[in-house]
Amino acid sequence: GEEGEGEGGEGGEAAAEPLVEMPLTLTRRGEGGEGGEQEVVTLRVHKGQDASEQVFAFCAANGLHSADEVSKLGGLVSGRLEEAGHAREEATSAAALVARGARQRREGDYSAAGAAFARALHHAGAGELSEEQLSAAKSGVVEMMRAERRTVPFLEAMARGAWEEAVAFLETVPREERSAPRLQLLEARAYQKIGRWGSAQRAAARVVEASATHSSWERGQPRMLAVALGSAAALELGDGKKAPSSERAESSREQQRAAESSR
Repeated sequence: GEEGEGEGGEGGEAAAEPLVEMPLTLTRRGEGGEGGEQEVVTLRVHKGQDASEQVFAFCAANGLHSADEVSKLGGLVSGRLEEAGHAREEATSAAALVARGARQRREGDYSAAGAAFARALHHAGAGELSEEQLSAAKSGVVEMMRAERRTVPFLEAMARGAWEEAVAFLETVPREERSAPRLQLLEARAYQKIGRWGSAQRAAARVVEASATHSSWERGQPRMLAVALGSAAALELGDGKKAPSSERAESSREQQRAAESSR
C-alpha cells in the first residue's frame, strides 16, 4: 500500500481506514528557490497512532521545518479527530510537555522530543506557556526535525550493518550534535564492529558520563549497555583489570591524560 498504510503492524486496524486523511498540496522549489512543482502529499493518522507524532513525522519528512506549520497542522488534525469522535483527553499540561521534550532531546530521542514539542504547541493550554517555554517549544520542534534528518544516514547505515559507512558519516557531524547517549551508544557499537576499540571505549565512557543524572543502572538502559560495551573494548585492548570497573573513572583518566599531553 502507500506509505503509512501498514504502520502499526501488517494488516489489522492500522491498515484499515485512517481516522484522519488530509491531502495537502506542497510546492517543491529548486535549490535556488526557482521552479515551483506542486505535489500532493497525504497526512494520515490511524487508530492507535499518536497524532502529534504523525504531524511531527509528516512535517519532518516533507521539509516543513516551521513551528507554525506544525502548530497549524496539529490543530487541524485535532479538529478532525474531535469531529469524528476520536478526540483524546490531554492529561499532561503544555508546560510539562515542553519539559518532557527537553529531557528527551538530551537523551537523543529526537522524534519523541519533537512530538512532545508539537503537542505543546497545539495544546489547549498553549496560551498559558511563558514566553520562554513557547520559544523553547517552537525552536525545539524545528531543531528536532533537523537533528533527526542529520542522523538518518548514520542510522540507516547501522541498520544495514555498513559499519565503516556509519562511522565515516558520523565523524562528519559536529560532536555537540551527536552527544546524546543513544547516538553515542550506537557510535561505540559501530567502532566495536570495525575493531577500533579505543574509540569504542571512549564513546561508551561518554555515554556513562552523559547519562549519569537521568539514567538508572537497570539492564537495558544506555548506561548499563555502555558499561558492557566499554568493558568488552577494554578487554580487546588487552587491559583486563580495567574492564569491570565503571567507565566513568576511565573517562576522567582519559581526560586527565589528554590534558597532560596537551601541556
